[in-house]
Formats: sequence, structure tokens, C-alpha cells
Amino acid sequence: MVALNARHLSTVLRVGVLAVALAAVAGCGQSRTVRVEGQVLWDDGRPAGDLDDYMVESFVPGSLSSSRGSIGPDGRFVMSTFGRDDGVEPGTHKVCITALARGDFEPPPKVKLPSRYANPDTSGLSFTAERGKVNVVTLTVSRK
Repeated sequence: MVALNARHLSTVLRVGVLAVALAAVAGCGQSRTVRVEGQVLWDDGRPAGDLDDYMVESFVPGSLSSSRGSIGPDGRFVMSTFGRDDGVEPGTHKVCITALARGDFEPPPKVKLPSRYANPDTSGLSFTAERGKVNVVTLTVSRK
């Protein structure tokens, strides 16, 4: 009788471990990120495609994760957090725009943004990302 109880306990433990493993693989529900795509515009309304040496960076205050997206030649970007184009954490994001990392012998960016845009506390840029939709963001910057 004791062997039967031990066998039963072993089966219950195996099923429990399998259930936990499947839940972890399945992600236990909602994704941690939501899709965000956008465009950087100059304050005159033109796409800031000349900022293709820059990237948009964002984070939700209090979070340990940040997101980033390279600005393309049309001023457009798609945000990534954990993997390519996977989006951002839901919530209200502080945003900065910084030059892409360069090697020692690479020329500086073609266009210089005012330094306030490199700091999320002084950039004046933000967006809110919500679940259940593709979040489309427009960020407007000035050359001054």
C-alpha cells in the first residue's frame, strides 16, 4: 500500500512539474510588450529622415527595461525591448533621442540635435503604449 501511495505521489509531482513548465513556455497569458511604431518629425512637419544616425529610446518610470528603435531615412522607427520589433512595455514612456554608438574613427552624425533631446527628463517627449492595438507615435523635434 505504501508503494502505491509513493507511485501516486510521483505521478502527481510529474504532472505538476509538466503543468508549470507548459505555463512558462506559453507565457502565462499576455505578452510583456505591445507594438509601437512611429515617426520623428521636425517642428515644420517634415519627416526627420536626416536623423538616421539616431535612435529613439524610451522607458516606463520605475521599470528596469528600456526600449529602442533606430530612426530610418524616412524618420520612421519601430520599438524593440527584448527582441527585434517586439514593442514596449505598456504604460506612459519617457523618451529621448540619442546618436547611435560610433567607432573611434567614424564621423559624427550629419545633423546635431540640441542636447536636451538626449535626456528623457529634458526632451519634452513622451508617449503612452496601450494593449490591444498597434500604437502609432509621432515625436516632434526642433533644430533649436
